[in-house]
Amino acid sequence: MSFWDQRGIYALYREFELVYVGQAAERGFGPRLVEHSKGEIAERWDRFSWFGFRLVNQTQTLRLMPRAFYVSGSTVLNHVEGVLVEIAEPRLNGQGGKWKRKVTLYHPWPRNKDPFGPNTTTVEDEPLEEGRPRGRVQVT
Repeated sequence: MSFWDQRGIYALYREFELVYVGQAAERGFGPRLVEHSKGEIAERWDRFSWFGFRLVNQTQTLRLMPRAFYVSGSTVLNHVEGVLVEIAEPRLNGQGGKWKRKVTLYHPWPRNKDPFGPNTTTVEDEPLEEGRPRGRVQVT
């Protein structure tokens, strides 16, 4: 499945150190990462992670970006905090994000023995494993 047109927040890393945080709102992650690979920070990052807002359909395609989100201020704060904790992995934040809903992680490596199976893990209101390799998160 392609996440080229996914919208949301992304982070760039150099040797696992967070070096840049940005957003892809009007255009997807793909064009933004291409810009960063050719721009002034091109040689200053070697990996990325992202947190998308477009849900994944059962047909493994991205839904359209919602025109508006109708959520409470506390939900927004909990999700922003969760994204920041996942991006920065601060040593003193052992709890993880307060998602209130399901979170699907899209892993860049196979999580099961079926090489054609989905590379996802769903967690609900539980902290993610400390020191895990970077994945991608979608709040559903």
